[in-house]
Amino acid sequence: MIPFLKNTTAGGTGLAFELVEEPRSSFAEAFRSLRTSLQFSTAAGVPKVLMVTSASMGEGKSTSALTLAAEKFDLVIIDGPPVLGLADAPLLGNLAEATVMVVEYGATRKGFATDAIKRLRVARTRLLGVVLTKAEANASGYGYYQNYYYYEGAADQGRQRLTA
Repeated sequence: MIPFLKNTTAGGTGLAFELVEEPRSSFAEAFRSLRTSLQFSTAAGVPKVLMVTSASMGEGKSTSALTLAAEKFDLVIIDGPPVLGLADAPLLGNLAEATVMVVEYGATRKGFATDAIKRLRVARTRLLGVVLTKAEANASGYGYYQNYYYYEGAADQGRQRLTA
């Protein structure tokens, strides 16, 4: 899970890079945890070509891709297009060694995420997993000692939440 960044401009990438450099920030810790998970995602370690995608626009896909990219690693990260509505994401996913799908907390509709995963699987994309972005830190269940597989927080206000 990647925490929500408040007070960001379009995309929020400038603040994202600042927070990744701050070792004590929850944002930096979340991406360190994601990188560690990627280390163990295949028998050979981190995939050499990784695509980051989402069901639709605005879910934090580009920020996640940019934050995962590292001058220190021999790794190609593709900031892929959204899966729904475009043919490119399944094609690129098939060419990449592995794919990670970004899902926005409290905003991505469960049906959209399910349809996107189905499209990726039909294209024989090697989907490693899902990254939950923009998680609210004050919502219940967020923290080091909570269950990361079930995340249900504060009042939903009519939006369907995705729970893994």
